[in-house]
Amino acid sequence: MKKFLLIQFRNDISILPEQRCIFKAIKKHKNDFKIINAFDKNIDFSIPEKTLNGVNKVLLGGSGEFCFSHNDSTEKNREFWQMIEKITPLIKYLLKKDIPTLGICFGHQLLAYNLGVK
Repeated sequence: MKKFLLIQFRNDISILPEQRCIFKAIKKHKNDFKIINAFDKNIDFSIPEKTLNGVNKVLLGGSGEFCFSHNDSTEKNREFWQMIEKITPLIKYLLKKDIPTLGICFGHQLLAYNLGVK
């Protein structure tokens, strides 16, 4: 059975509440998900097939820490843009292959950004 892939964009304590909320909203158990964090330095998003192994649906979570409208030079903003650059190959692959993907809050912004929205 294929799983959902939940990609989270959080480095704070809101990671677990977001997971519980998603599991409850779509009436699925944690075991129905492959969960990864976009900030995990051990994940290579440049090979989308590897990231998507065993999944056929993707949920791009929210982020209380980041958004596309802030363009300052803080360390947090540099971390944000590094993560965007790192995950872009996967997002473009999802769009090109028309893989069922739901972007929630920040995830929605990320999809729009990769579709060229300013």
